[in-house]
Amino acid sequence: VRRLLFSIPTLLAISFIVFALLDLAPNDPTAQLPLTIPPETRQAIRESLGLGQPFHVRYLRWLTQFAVHEPLNLAERLWGIEIGNSEARLRVRSWSTRAPVVDLIAARLPQTLTVVGVSYFLAVLIAIPVGVISACRQYSIFDHVGTFVTTVGFSVPTFFTGTVLIVVFSATLGWLPSIYDTTHRVTDLASLGFQVRLDLGAAGQLGSEGDYGWGGAYHTTYWVDPAERLVVVYFTQLRANLPVDDHAKLRALVYGALTN
Repeated sequence: VRRLLFSIPTLLAISFIVFALLDLAPNDPTAQLPLTIPPETRQAIRESLGLGQPFHVRYLRWLTQFAVHEPLNLAERLWGIEIGNSEARLRVRSWSTRAPVVDLIAARLPQTLTVVGVSYFLAVLIAIPVGVISACRQYSIFDHVGTFVTTVGFSVPTFFTGTVLIVVFSATLGWLPSIYDTTHRVTDLASLGFQVRLDLGAAGQLGSEGDYGWGGAYHTTYWVDPAERLVVVYFTQLRANLPVDDHAKLRALVYGALTN
């Protein structure tokens, strides 16, 4: 309990520091607008977003929205209930899609929890026997190999291993789908088998923040290089949507799509 209570001021301090760093950044969201927008229109947009208010006012409003309003909005969205004056409550909208952020999270939450659950189940299913055998046969070849594989798995960036696993198991071997089908429904044994393959593929390379693994069709990822994301997206889409069996032809299509 004491640790939980101590985490509250810690989170507040971290949120304040991050908010301050973002506020000190040279640009704001209006920097993404076209340069043809007149300065007075740009300033009106800044005022509508609350960017003209003092720092402490904006931080307190953000903290209230994050800690109070958004949890209430999420609860209403998930359970279909109304808490308080829902119509008057502020709803944060995505800058790119203009949709409420809570709605975007709630729509993707079931699939995300499914993939996370399957990935943890597979991890425990593999890790416990390997750990027990390694403990019983300490310093054996099995112990050294298990330690080596574990170290490599933690050390290599997941965006790299995810791309490698896509190429090996989806593009080369064709064992698992490269894009997760969120509309698929299980109605018989055949559809159940396809769902298992989907879940295994999606859970096969689930890294932090939901990496673009085999189930990358609905995940979001922070990429070191944007070109890596283009390569994976084009590669997986072409592999899933085009009847291409010749890998050389597939690579040529990907190269042409990226260079044209």
